[in-house]
Amino acid sequence: MARPATAPTRVADDELARAVAAEADVMDELLVRLVEAPTTLGNEEPGQAIVEEALRDAGLEPRRIPMDADALRAHPLAAPFTWDVGGKSNVVATWEGAGTGRSLLLNGHVDVVPPAAESLWSGAPFAARPATASGSSAAVRAT
Repeated sequence: MARPATAPTRVADDELARAVAAEADVMDELLVRLVEAPTTLGNEEPGQAIVEEALRDAGLEPRRIPMDADALRAHPLAAPFTWDVGGKSNVVATWEGAGTGRSLLLNGHVDVVPPAAESLWSGAPFAARPATASGSSAAVRAT
C-alpha cells in the first residue's frame, strides 16, 4: 500500500470507497497470509512479522514494544492473564497527521485458538478459503 504524500483534511465517502477498492487485492493478500499463519498462543511471531511487514509496506516505521507482565498486570484497566509473555512483543506504528484533527487507534491480536481435532474440520484449519461464493473479498478459515 502506498502512503499518500499529504493527507487531506477531509475525505468524501466516495473518495474513501475508491481508495479502499484500489487496495483490495493487497488487503486480500494480507488477510490470506494472516489466516494461513498458525499463530496459536505461544506461536504469535509469524503473525507479528506479517503485520510488521505490512506496516512497513504502507510506508510506516513499525517498531516492537516488548511485553512486560508486571507492568501489564499493574495497570488499573488490565484484564487478568496467566500465560507467559516473556519474549513477546507488540508491533506498533504511527502515521503522523497533517493537522489538529481527531486520532484513530487500530488494535488487534494475532493469536488464535488451536484447531484441536483436525478431523472435525471441513478442510485444513490454516488454509484460507474465499468468504463469498464469487471467491473474492476476504478469506476465512475452514469450519
